Amino acid sequence: AVIAANSVVTKDVPPYAIVAGVPAKIIRFRFDSNVIDELLRIKWWNYNYSDLPDNNKCDDINYFVEEMNRLISNGNIQERDYKKFNLSEVFRGL
Repeated sequence: AVIAANSVVTKDVPPYAIVAGVPAKIIRFRFDSNVIDELLRIKWWNYNYSDLPDNNKCDDINYFVEEMNRLISNGNIQERDYKKFNLSEVFRGL
């Protein structure tokens, strides 16, 4: 999501929304609903940044989605297994 400066967010902001105001309201979405659905399905954030499609061409979101789908279906990119931790437990131990 994109949150405008000086906005006050009082509830959840949907993925890829642009919000502004006090309280923050949805101005528009960065992409159409089909692209948003694909980005959420792909979960591109679970992949290593260096494995993502060529950043020089990623101004075209459709290229990015198509290329990610190709990489995933061909097995040329693997999700990262990020270590999960609970910050409450970490801080409790300090």
